[in-house]
Amino acid sequence: MSSDEIKFNSTLEAHESLPYAMWLPLDEKEHYLAALCIQTLCALLAINYYCFVQCILVILPLSVTLRLKVLGNHLENIKYSRNNSLQTSEADDLDCIKDMVVLCIKEHTNIIEICSILNNTVKYLMLLEFLMSSAQISLALVLLTTSVAISNVLYGMQWYEYNKSINTSIHIMMIRSQKPLSITVGPFGEISLEMAVKVRV
Repeated sequence: MSSDEIKFNSTLEAHESLPYAMWLPLDEKEHYLAALCIQTLCALLAINYYCFVQCILVILPLSVTLRLKVLGNHLENIKYSRNNSLQTSEADDLDCIKDMVVLCIKEHTNIIEICSILNNTVKYLMLLEFLMSSAQISLALVLLTTSVAISNVLYGMQWYEYNKSINTSIHIMMIRSQKPLSITVGPFGEISLEMAVKVRV
């Protein structure tokens, strides 16, 4: 078998590998296109589900927060509540304010009930999200500290006993390992211990 045939066969096999490992009730090599379509469909469904859950976890608490903001605005401006008639007495104004206070109390009670239902509905989902986010940040911090520790390992391997070529290679690797490997959070910077503390505060 020539080297060209080996290159062609390895390219063909690499091309026909599926994006991720998954059990399918069909032969993946014979029905590659069908298996690829099934995996693409599963990936799209998973992405849609994940985005939907994330939207729910943001929108529901946000709606309760906005209702509390509106209620606070009503309570701050309650003294300006007046009857719409042109001639109102002080007693009418007090009755209007009393009615507004009663409405605000009902709204506040309703918000408390909704928040309790929301908590009972999503508390375990929020726990899972919190644990996953904590694990992601922890793994990023472990990557950061482990990447710097490589320079200590290199220094401790008695590099001075080797010849100049090996010493130069180890020295270059030590210089490279001084810069910690890190994962960035979009445009906000690298995940670090300082960033984790700032987010917690």
